[in-house]
Amino acid sequence: MGKVHLVGSNHAHQLCGCIHGDANSFDTYLSTLCRSMSIDLIAEELSEDAIALWRASGSAARNVASRLSITHLFCDPSIEERKSLGILMPKEIAAMQGFGQFWTSHQDAVIIAEERKMWPIRESFWLERLRTLSFNECVFILGTEHVDSFGSLLRREGFTVQVNCTNWKQA
Repeated sequence: MGKVHLVGSNHAHQLCGCIHGDANSFDTYLSTLCRSMSIDLIAEELSEDAIALWRASGSAARNVASRLSITHLFCDPSIEERKSLGILMPKEIAAMQGFGQFWTSHQDAVIIAEERKMWPIRESFWLERLRTLSFNECVFILGTEHVDSFGSLLRREGFTVQVNCTNWKQA
């Protein structure tokens, strides 16, 4: 099994054209990391559906992979895969809780807590996606709050894990 380099980040930095992130600086960071670590796979907690939902123009990681001729892998389940796995979207959780379109801070906390209950399912899905490809050195980009739990799962499954960054922020 290969080595997985974890990079935690706000997802907005992964999304090209997202005004809440800095995809250009993240692109530069990833390019440098990939070259220095001889990365042969870039995997990320992202999907085509997420790019569309955020109205982004693409993925910074996919752009880096293309430019450097590195294999790229979206690991987060699509909307259809989420449905089959029983992973609810925040709006679905809100509807089940009887919340309206706009949430109070308390309601938001309830939604986040319910989402977290489904993290083991999502992280297991990422693991299975990673297992579909052979690699020596992989960088895996994920939300900051998944770094510890996903790193532990990878280690339990026999992967060598290095946390390169728990919370990347633009310079």
